[in-house]
Amino acid sequence: MFIKKKISISNTFLFNMIFLATCSTLTIGYFWISHEYSRFSTDAETIRHDYIASRKATIRKEVEAACECVSHYRAFSFAQLKQDVQTRVDNACNTAGFTHAAYHGRESDANVRQRITDALGRLRWSNGRSVIQIVSLSGKIILSPDAPALAGKYLTDAGDSEAARNIRQRFESARAHGDGVTEDSQDRTVLCARAFSPFNWIIFNAESVRQMDNRIQQKVIRRLAAVRFEKEGYLFGIAYDGSPLFLNGEIIRGRSRMWNLSNPATIQLFQTQRNAVRNPDGGYIQYAWKKLRSEDIAQKISFVKGIPGWQWIVGAGVYSDEIDTVIEEKRELLRGEVRERTCIVIAILLIQIVIICVIARYIAFKSRTSFDLFSCFFSRAATAATEIRSQDLHFSEFATLASAANRMVQARISAETAHRESEETYRNLFQNAQVGLFRTKPDKGIFVECNEALARMFGYNTRQAFMREYSLRKGYVDIRVRHKMMSVIRKEGEIRNFEARFRGKEGQIVWLRYSARYFPEQDWIEGVAEDITDIRAAEQEKKKLRNRLNRSRKMEGLGFLAGSVAHDLNNILSGIVTYPDLMLVDLPPDSRLRKPLETIRETGQRATAVVSDLLTMARGTVCSQEVMSVNDVIREYLTSPEHRDQAEKYKDISVNMQLNAGTPNIRGAAIQIRQTLMNLVTNAFESISICGEITVATRTCRLDAPLKGYDNMTGGEYVVVAVCDTGSGISEKDLVRIFEPFYTQKTMGRNGTGLGLAVVWNTVHDHGGYIDVTSNAAGTVFELYFPATSEKIAKAAFSPDIQAYTGSGEKILIVDDDADQREIASGFLIRLGYSVHAVEGGEKALEYMKTNSAELILLDMIMEPGMNGRETYERIIRMRPGQKAIFATGFSEIAEMDRPYESGSVQYVCKPYTFEKIGPAIRKALV
Repeated sequence: MFIKKKISISNTFLFNMIFLATCSTLTIGYFWISHEYSRFSTDAETIRHDYIASRKATIRKEVEAACECVSHYRAFSFAQLKQDVQTRVDNACNTAGFTHAAYHGRESDANVRQRITDALGRLRWSNGRSVIQIVSLSGKIILSPDAPALAGKYLTDAGDSEAARNIRQRFESARAHGDGVTEDSQDRTVLCARAFSPFNWIIFNAESVRQMDNRIQQKVIRRLAAVRFEKEGYLFGIAYDGSPLFLNGEIIRGRSRMWNLSNPATIQLFQTQRNAVRNPDGGYIQYAWKKLRSEDIAQKISFVKGIPGWQWIVGAGVYSDEIDTVIEEKRELLRGEVRERTCIVIAILLIQIVIICVIARYIAFKSRTSFDLFSCFFSRAATAATEIRSQDLHFSEFATLASAANRMVQARISAETAHRESEETYRNLFQNAQVGLFRTKPDKGIFVECNEALARMFGYNTRQAFMREYSLRKGYVDIRVRHKMMSVIRKEGEIRNFEARFRGKEGQIVWLRYSARYFPEQDWIEGVAEDITDIRAAEQEKKKLRNRLNRSRKMEGLGFLAGSVAHDLNNILSGIVTYPDLMLVDLPPDSRLRKPLETIRETGQRATAVVSDLLTMARGTVCSQEVMSVNDVIREYLTSPEHRDQAEKYKDISVNMQLNAGTPNIRGAAIQIRQTLMNLVTNAFESISICGEITVATRTCRLDAPLKGYDNMTGGEYVVVAVCDTGSGISEKDLVRIFEPFYTQKTMGRNGTGLGLAVVWNTVHDHGGYIDVTSNAAGTVFELYFPATSEKIAKAAFSPDIQAYTGSGEKILIVDDDADQREIASGFLIRLGYSVHAVEGGEKALEYMKTNSAELILLDMIMEPGMNGRETYERIIRMRPGQKAIFATGFSEIAEMDRPYESGSVQYVCKPYTFEKIGPAIRKALV
């Protein structure tokens, strides 16, 4: 509404009240009349809704009753069918039992069987479609009246005809479920079977459920077609494929389809019905349909429900246009009533307008005083905390408004106090936070605000000094990271969990993870930062540990593979190494065959050395450890013909020894230490391109802290063997992989197998030692740390004469799964003068030892399949405590070899066999 200037609020209030009263009166009259029409419309809809609801309930009741009728017919007929089938089989079994009892003993079993089959073969039901069938438990068809050609055949030979398939399926079902009635859901049959024990028969009868359904459907259609309800109510039935069943009391099953499927409206109606019956409870559909007794089209409501077992749609419908005539008559009565009451309403409304005007004038007069009080209050409230006296006001609303104004004054005072306290709290929180808080100017790269925590992260004692001295333009380690951050934050408006490196006050590297937001209006960035320097350091350490663990696992896996291959190679090499040994013993010194045999033996021994490397890498070889001097091993190798031949190839490279005379002894395998030294010296030769120097030195040291690359080490005194060269050094990339098997920078197969340093690594660690490698452009130093021992070196007794190992006919049992190995071992032992018997496995050894004895048993450690050597020996010493044995192997776990035995004496020998290996071992075992 419009308010002119300079009009008093009292007059404005009065005029507005008159206007509002007039509008409200007219509005009330309008809504009153509208309400009458609305009420009529609602009543009409209610009448229509109740009418349609009642008709819906009626048709649904009839349809559900029809569906229940169908279910009742099916359930009753199915139960009757099961009873009939069971009765047939029971009667057949009784007939067979009576016949057997009457003729058993008087006639042959064949005649009795023929009498039973003749009697049961004449039984027919369901127009000859259902008969008695008999199959023996062995699967032989005894009786099949519907397929006589199958009688006497076995189910497996009956062919693939439908009759054969049926009788096989029923026989399997009878065997699976036993005596009684079962239903086969696959071919929809009811089957009853009973065992006839005198002849081990299964007698059964089956009846098709489909045939039962066809008979029931005819009864149901006649029953439902005769249903009537109310004046014109009827049921209709349709198949899922559109075929008619019954309609309007008439059975039309078998006629042409009732749907014109070329008409889109008909197709839509049929699809609607199909969609409705997908709901197991059925559904309502609405459509236009021609009336029964006229050609008029009217709206119709139907309820349809599906019978999935028969693929039927059963429904009933009613027309909804009958209620429209009743509603139109009531509409005319309402129009007359509205015209009469409109005049009365207008008169009443005019009287109300006059009364409202009088009341409005009075209220306007009383309100003027209150407005004057509020005017004075607002004039003083701007400068002073004044209040309004609510008792001077005439209306409660003004008193409420006055109370609100007074509370506003108090709230302002409280807000000012809270604001001061909040500023102080925020300042304390900002300064005392453990994470860094900051505000920067992006273009200038300076901090305009920060807390003490951020200053401490960069090494400053106070935030004032930090903001004064520190610049982000110089603080980033990589200025490109700042450019990237600025690009993201200007584009996205914020950045989260961004990590960057900064320089601290003293130049130290500081890792920060920060999140920030850009405020373009103020042109500053605010954010929070977290010091992750320690976290980054921990992650780097974790990464190193993970890489070390992965390398260790890789070495272990490759070692196991190498050990498995080495075991097979040792067996293969046995013939190459051992047969020349046997033949050379019997050859005269001047034989022309001696030289070729020695060449074959030396070739096999070189191959055995490669296998030894594999075994060492596998960490599973059985090499006895003894007290030894490292200095002696080094002198023996550097003066050996093998080393001299190698040094001849590299005449420009000198090899020096710097051996500490006071070096303690160690406990180890001399052959492995020698092999390790040879591998390191060979690598040193090959790393020097033209001329240079190789130094092999020993010293003693005490370790109190772990070496580089080791987290845990056993402290104590160690003997250090150092191999130094002046070669080109090892790159940092290769240095971390040099101990991996088959990793080499040489040409594989020409000057390296890739096993040399892997063997070094395994040998040192098998001896409880450690390796330290340093390399640069001036050369490489390998330092091998072996635990020192105070034990003295034992004097070894060795007899090179084969006669020293000759036996006196002692009986030795050889147990090996490989025929070649049994033959090789037998040849050696017979040549040494022993009586030999060989068997091919642990089981055969146990059988032999039950009835025979042997002074010694030579056992292969690994035999497959069946028992291995350890298991065989454990079972033998249970039978013969104290039995002496020698374990022979090309590869075995140390845990197996070091296992103690409560009774029995055990020695070990490594394949391939030689006189020097097996002779002393046998003599030692027999002592």
